Amino acid sequence: MNIRKILVAMDSTEPAVIALETAFTVAKAFSAHVGAIHVPAPISMDIPSVGEGMSEEALTATFREVESRRSDHLRRTRGLFDESCRRRKVAVVSENAPAEPPAASWQSIAGQEEGIIAHHGRLSDLIVMPRPSADARPAAEGALHAALFDTGRPVLLPGAGATMALPETIAIAWNGSVEAVNALTGAHPFLERARRILILTAEGVHTRAEMASELKAYLGLHGLKSEVRVFPRSSERPVPAALLHECAEERVDMLVMGAYTHSRWRELILGGVTRHVIHHASIPLVMAR
Repeated sequence: MNIRKILVAMDSTEPAVIALETAFTVAKAFSAHVGAIHVPAPISMDIPSVGEGMSEEALTATFREVESRRSDHLRRTRGLFDESCRRRKVAVVSENAPAEPPAASWQSIAGQEEGIIAHHGRLSDLIVMPRPSADARPAAEGALHAALFDTGRPVLLPGAGATMALPETIAIAWNGSVEAVNALTGAHPFLERARRILILTAEGVHTRAEMASELKAYLGLHGLKSEVRVFPRSSERPVPAALLHECAEERVDMLVMGAYTHSRWRELILGGVTRHVIHHASIPLVMAR
């Protein structure tokens, strides 16, 4: 399936602006529509603890201050969206309205961010999420979890800066798992346009070196030429660090990999490899579960 609808989570932070700019780059290449969604933080997060002795007048003033801050944040976020659209010459239309692509739409929806991202993400071909920092707020982590584990769609996490061109060299972290297969499928539009495809496999108890060759043969049936790099597991350099080292050595522009948790339950934390790569990779990631 080609990329025709891209969902991007939007707020006023730098990572969100980078995500939007990256979404526009992809949209231009694939003639796609970018749907930007802003979910205001729950008002309970903005209101300090209220003492029992607080007067009605003080309580009213507190709520007005909070609403003013929320309105300012919404205007600032929408302003960043509009400015990016003007700069990239992207037409702003209503959601799913016919338009000459690339085009973009804006929605600000109150509610639980995880549920909203999951709902809209399921009818998107690609979800672009801001790259979370190691100390990201819980809501941001929750939104990323929802995109990865509750939509069935590929998720693109931008690199350190906005992606201004499609990747020329793409690496696939391959272990033969269902998650890796889903990531591979989601990244297929990018793979078709890449100049170089690299298959990276960490040989170990559960991963045979032959798996990389099997993927190489499979890609060949789709007319995609690829190279294989098998690296051994080492206590001195754990798999996620070794994976990123190989990407740096080979000048990789994008890494494709499955997303994993420590449990079948989405509420539990991301697996070690997934979390390390998300927080330490400087290149764009395409991930899926």
